[in-house]
Amino acid sequence: MKLETLTEKEMLEISAGGSMGKCLTGIALGAGAGFISGSGKTWTLGPYGVIYGGGAGALVGGVLGGTKTC
Repeated sequence: MKLETLTEKEMLEISAGGSMGKCLTGIALGAGAGFISGSGKTWTLGPYGVIYGGGAGALVGGVLGGTKTC
C-alpha cells in the first residue's frame, strides 16, 4: 500500500484505528452519556439507585452508540 495513493478518508480511518476504532469510540461515548443520564435520573433512590441506574444507562447508551457508529 502506497501512502501517496490513499484517499483522505482512508488516512483518517487509519489514524483513528480504522472502523473498529470508530465503533469503540461510539460505544464508549454512548456508555458514558448513558451512565450520566441513568444515574442522574435515579439519584433520589440512594447509592444503589445511582449504581443500577448508571449501569442500565451505560448499557443502553453503549448499544445505541455502537449501532450508530458501526
